Amino acid sequence: MNESWQTLRELVTEAGSLTYVANASTSTGIGPDTGKAYGLLAMPATACRIHAIDITIPGRSRPRSLTPVSFNERNEFASDNLVTGTPHSFAIFNIGAESGASVGNGWIALLPAPNVVFPVTIYYLPAWTDITNDAYVFDGFAGWDDFMAWDVVIKLASKDNDMAKTYQIAAGEREAARQRIVAAASSIQRVGPTGGVDTAAMRRRDRVQSPWREPR
Repeated sequence: MNESWQTLRELVTEAGSLTYVANASTSTGIGPDTGKAYGLLAMPATACRIHAIDITIPGRSRPRSLTPVSFNERNEFASDNLVTGTPHSFAIFNIGAESGASVGNGWIALLPAPNVVFPVTIYYLPAWTDITNDAYVFDGFAGWDDFMAWDVVIKLASKDNDMAKTYQIAAGEREAARQRIVAAASSIQRVGPTGGVDTAAMRRRDRVQSPWREPR
């Protein structure tokens, strides 16, 4: 049941709902990791998905959103003479190393490496803490528990050859519940039609010459 609930939380979040997303405030270090072209930022210990990272430039009150990029681009934001600046992108490359019964925190690459300490807010989906008491509750919306219940039935039926029909029924019901959840999670409440916002143009308007790249 706990595994099924965590699956549901990830499904809802990936569909666009921030119902289960938490945030953590922290700060960056200064400079690149030794021998690297990027800085390091520790992931929250309970994070299983990173959804957004905001950074605040010292002296300015408006946070900026960092852009997720591929880790393959880690060396594209520095030159031979300049490897630090104001981070504008991030890449997740380590979710934590196992050590005995525990797992260490993962790491996020900041591109380029920070040249000063920046306040940071990380928005993430925390891992579900298993419940073991029948009096505990799951927090969700009407009908969301259908997905979890049918998922549990599927797991039980898959272990018994005599429950093939039950498995088939449960799979259909779970899929129907999944579709209802995704449709609800990806919708928004609104009074009238939404208007388009040219966020790319807004970013271009605010952009200054990149301090971490030499002119070409």
